[in-house]
Amino acid sequence: MNTAFLIQLLVNGLVVGTLYGVVAMSFVLIYKATQVVNFAQGELLLIGAWVCWALLTKYGVPFW
Repeated sequence: MNTAFLIQLLVNGLVVGTLYGVVAMSFVLIYKATQVVNFAQGELLLIGAWVCWALLTKYGVPFW
């Protein structure tokens, strides 16, 4: 296995894991504060992912 590929997989795993953690913490924070499960931040996350994807693919904006 190529070392650069392994590092890329590790970084991608950390980014996805961090994203899942932040989303989970926001669900807990909203639930603890209001006692209501609110899934609106999932919609905002999806819209942000679509915008990021469009900027990366259509306009060639660098990821960083």
